[in-house]
Amino acid sequence: MRRKLFGIILCFWMVCLMAGCSGAPGPSSDNAAPDQISESQTPMTDGATPRTKAEVLPARMDQAASVFIDGGYIDLSQTEKGFIGVSFQSDVRMKFQVIHEEETYTYDLPSDGTETIYPLNMGDGTYVFKLMQNVGGTKYMKIWTDTAEVRLMDEFQPFLRPNQICSYDASDPLVEKAYELTRYAKSDLEIAGAIYDFLKENVVYDHEKARTVQSGYLPDPSSTLITKDGICFDYSSLAAAMLRSQGVPCQVVTGYVGEDQLYHAWNRIYIKEQGWLSVEIKVSPLNWKRVDITFAAGGSSADVLEDDARYTNRFIY
Repeated sequence: MRRKLFGIILCFWMVCLMAGCSGAPGPSSDNAAPDQISESQTPMTDGATPRTKAEVLPARMDQAASVFIDGGYIDLSQTEKGFIGVSFQSDVRMKFQVIHEEETYTYDLPSDGTETIYPLNMGDGTYVFKLMQNVGGTKYMKIWTDTAEVRLMDEFQPFLRPNQICSYDASDPLVEKAYELTRYAKSDLEIAGAIYDFLKENVVYDHEKARTVQSGYLPDPSSTLITKDGICFDYSSLAAAMLRSQGVPCQVVTGYVGEDQLYHAWNRIYIKEQGWLSVEIKVSPLNWKRVDITFAAGGSSADVLEDDARYTNRFIY
């Protein structure tokens, strides 16, 4: 515990840019009282029947329906599912912008033709898309743009599928691990609780990675599951991948935390039931609930984990 508490305090002075806690949390103190009981713990399995595996919703480009542009393809044919796909080859750096009303998300786009999925995470309405090519230094020139009127099948679609920030597919071992942890769960709350507890107890914060991570870093949930270490961006991406694969809507959120407003990453989950996610966190029904597994793994107190005033959302994926 002493090592974990020291790690959380040390996080305050680390700079991670978009990749995680730039210094992250700083709290600390004691865990929740030991006499609190989590209602989310995996239920007894004696004689129980495993639940049916959830359908892992895909997010893949439809090449036949894609728009061809010089250098690649852009798929705008599946917007109702909450995503678009881009594949582009170039000798220079590329960026892709997704714009809705007053909000703009600017992403790095691989220049090697890799299929990349971006979420339509700002609800229904008119979206503007821009493909940008580097023309020197930090300057980019627009080489393609288009608009689409988006009507999502439901508000959860972008947060039930993989994307560039939360990448996985049905064959990924993290999907099987998520099901293994939750196979006897009887509700989304129990599913979320089991995954939360697993990550909190089994993934440790990588201080060296936090110190050296570069701008533009993207998490690899599968790698985080294997190594069982990472920065806050890794925690939140892996949590989202595991929860989404089991049908629980989950957002990856980056923003600012604490009095020093340091950059950090956490999750928001949508639960149908009311109850205890863990001994630290209680959720209300039919509502998005902020969850900070990085801080929980570091031993932060219930007061810190539940203090919404400490957090400022910046981007949601």
